[in-house]
Amino acid sequence: MKFNDAHLHIGDYENVCNILKNTPYLNKYKLYTALNPENVKNQELYLSKVNDFFAIPIIFKEISIKRENNYVRDFCNKFNKGVPVTLIDKNDNFQENFEYALMKEHFLLHNADDYKSRSLYYEYLNQSNGFLILHCKDKIRESYIKILRNNFPNMNIIVAHLGRNTVENYYDIYRILNEFKLDSKIYFDISTIHSIDSIMLAIKMIGYDRVLYGSDFPYEYKEIEEINRREKIKLSLMDNFEILNKIGDTNFEKIKRLSRVKKC
Repeated sequence: MKFNDAHLHIGDYENVCNILKNTPYLNKYKLYTALNPENVKNQELYLSKVNDFFAIPIIFKEISIKRENNYVRDFCNKFNKGVPVTLIDKNDNFQENFEYALMKEHFLLHNADDYKSRSLYYEYLNQSNGFLILHCKDKIRESYIKILRNNFPNMNIIVAHLGRNTVENYYDIYRILNEFKLDSKIYFDISTIHSIDSIMLAIKMIGYDRVLYGSDFPYEYKEIEEINRREKIKLSLMDNFEILNKIGDTNFEKIKRLSRVKKC
């Protein structure tokens, strides 16, 4: 059974190699050592094995946001598959020409204290009932989500990696799920989550309508481990095909449909 992948990254192989060769951040951020450039080189092979996907640009501190957004958009058009996810930028660079109201914020590129400098993007998502895929620093995650929800109440938020900290701690995941379990505009993807107990906890606490399958490809990606993870998920849900279908297919399709920008 193929899945839709709600959290993966697309990038240019040569650019990735150049950044990793010259970066001063290699030993500062785990994200750098988690990325094997060969996975990027073989990204089309991986993508051929999934039905559809949300295509997030490759994340490094050194990237040009505009360049990566253009690369992902052009890749999806050329590949004739995938939903381009826009990295949000400073207000000065805002241009309302989005195909999907589906955007990404990451702590390596975006300072939570400076969120007002990106307010045009949030307001756009707020007005269109769009979706923000969010990966912010561990210590401020809950409080920052509350700030965004209070200021942009119609904007949906997809919390990446089930809201885990650097270490996949069950009780940290429980805490953030419990904080937002009643908020229907907060979704969670299970990319990089290997504990089936944590995934089942999410389904139990917030329901299966707000949980999405994701891989975080090409970061920390090993094919056999990802296949095993999918098999464990399927085995855990084999008695309830509806839940399995929601996580791997229906929820993705709903967000894809709702986030598509309606042209006049």
